[in-house]
Amino acid sequence: MKKHMPFLIAAGLMLLAHGLMSTPPLEKWLQLPSGYIAAFLLGAPSVCTGGVIEIGTQPLLSVGIPCSGVKLFSILVGLGGGYWCGRKPLRWLALLPACYGVALFSNSARIVAGFHFRTLTAGLLPDWLQEFAHMGIGGVWSLTVVAVLVYLITRPPQPLKDLAQ
Repeated sequence: MKKHMPFLIAAGLMLLAHGLMSTPPLEKWLQLPSGYIAAFLLGAPSVCTGGVIEIGTQPLLSVGIPCSGVKLFSILVGLGGGYWCGRKPLRWLALLPACYGVALFSNSARIVAGFHFRTLTAGLLPDWLQEFAHMGIGGVWSLTVVAVLVYLITRPPQPLKDLAQ
């Protein structure tokens, strides 16, 4: 049972984080900053109207609740909790701000990448395929971020090179 404890803790923390962050007041903590950061990266004005951030690009870009990054944040919280399990269990709480920051900037970059893909393929792909590609970009982007973080966490320590050489 002890061998499976990191996985169980990670799964529990993921479900807990997803449940908490999916509630209406908390999901805006990820959605609003992600939308404003994406607008900044695109160099376009933005306005929050009715819980959706409208970014003044051509075509108009709307960042709603599905674009909030709650799932990525939940995965990062579980990853951090599973990693720190057995070491100093409450130490993963210090990772929460890092998980939040990574989720915000990764999600904002994903929104910008999706927008650029849409503008590059406008007229080449039908609308239904554009939507499918938009969801695919989100999935591939988030999985790549998680894979890079897992690699960085689990790689063996590298010896320092002698600077005198």
